Amino acid sequence: QWYQRRVRGHPENKTSVCSSLISTRKMKLLFSCLLLTLVSSAKCDLKILNLPDRDQQPGALPCGRVCSGVSWHDETGGYEWRDWNSYAYKHVNMAGCSFVSRPVVTATMSGASCPAIKIRSFDRDQFDVITVQKAPAHQVKYYGCFVLWIATGFVC
Repeated sequence: QWYQRRVRGHPENKTSVCSSLISTRKMKLLFSCLLLTLVSSAKCDLKILNLPDRDQQPGALPCGRVCSGVSWHDETGGYEWRDWNSYAYKHVNMAGCSFVSRPVVTATMSGASCPAIKIRSFDRDQFDVITVQKAPAHQVKYYGCFVLWIATGFVC
């Protein structure tokens, strides 16, 4: 239809021809980017050398999983910031990762004026973080401090 209008010489249809070509090019570019993303993500490499439980050997690679998340400053239901001897601590839920054993966990804190944290204890479903410096829980909540974490382990 646009070709017939162009042949007839309608000047206003030259714009629609150009926009159709641009739209087609944009779609091809978008599709190429999407395809590249899918292909590159399918070729990820996961190698787990050892695990926190010394007697457990790493499993088969198809069972390996990298799982990450954020534990927000305003969580409730057992996952809120609490006080312990002038330090703030919290439980971080990672049950959604479905690990079958304790994974390797790394965590850091982000937010304005937030203290450093360290991992106090962990199992396959959750881990606990505690501030390195003395900091009351209300202060950590006030500054909006949240925990960013990543865990690598096995699901089968």
